[in-house]
Amino acid sequence: MKIDKSNLRSTGKIFLMLSLLIWAAIWAWLNKDRLALAFQFNFGSFLFLVLLAITSFICIGYTNQIFFTYLGTPLQFKQWAALSFASSLTNLIFPLRAGAYFRARYLKKKFTLPYSMFLSTQAVFITMNILVNCLIGIASYAWLHHIEYNAPRSLVIAFAAVFVFCLGLLLFVPPAQNKHNNTGKIYTFILQIHDGWHQLRSSRSLMLKIILLTLILSSISITRLYIAFISVGHPMIPAGCALAASLAGIGTILSLTPSGLGIKEAVIVFIGVSLKIPAEIVVLAAVMDRAVGILVLVTLGSAGGLYIMHESTTSMHSTDGNSPS
Repeated sequence: MKIDKSNLRSTGKIFLMLSLLIWAAIWAWLNKDRLALAFQFNFGSFLFLVLLAITSFICIGYTNQIFFTYLGTPLQFKQWAALSFASSLTNLIFPLRAGAYFRARYLKKKFTLPYSMFLSTQAVFITMNILVNCLIGIASYAWLHHIEYNAPRSLVIAFAAVFVFCLGLLLFVPPAQNKHNNTGKIYTFILQIHDGWHQLRSSRSLMLKIILLTLILSSISITRLYIAFISVGHPMIPAGCALAASLAGIGTILSLTPSGLGIKEAVIVFIGVSLKIPAEIVVLAAVMDRAVGILVLVTLGSAGGLYIMHESTTSMHSTDGNSPS
């Protein structure tokens, strides 16, 4: 009997999603006392954090949709929203931004979007994200210094250096002179990414939209951290939240760990302790922010992944049905 490999893969993916949901439920049950301690201060703030987390992932999806629309492959709302949640869940499971591969593969199979152009969109988004976070970091440090809070001076120097470097990449890197003739496959692929980078950055309207959406995403991250500190009964000064969120945003760009796990929390603790907030309070707020993100991704991310797999399977069967026998 011949085994249908596509159905077998789909069944395996569904089993993986259900296993994650069961794992999350078991973990929550085993740690119910810790969760109760974390959320007993202000349950309303917890619900607001959930709403902010959902909004941030939708905003990420819409940012990708802006790129896709510019490239002539617009997605429907349920497609780009599901893709955002599912790829973010993939980032939570695997390191090195594995969710980007999930999105790239989906777009390649469904819309034949080249991998090189997808990587160009990611390069532009990451560059703009770093630039915006650097500006927020410099502004928040200046405000902390103005109100006589002692934040590490090395941070503002690092923010300024990274900002100048990324701005130079954005403004002064020239177009490729080689037109992909008589070059190896890898070098040609790199040149295609470079060409896509220049094509995207040359659109002022596209860049303006990406800057605005990146500002919104950064504002949501700052607000989430601020609400997390309120929830544990120890509000943190907004400028401190902005400094911690901007530094965490840059530090987790590469995601050497799944979804920057441990890196983001270490940055928040470093900034919080430097601002004279008790370490246990900072850790509790950082864990709450992370727990809310995991809760949203395990639920909506699983649903988004199931939708994407169902759509891919349906499309595959439709193609097989229309092929000549």
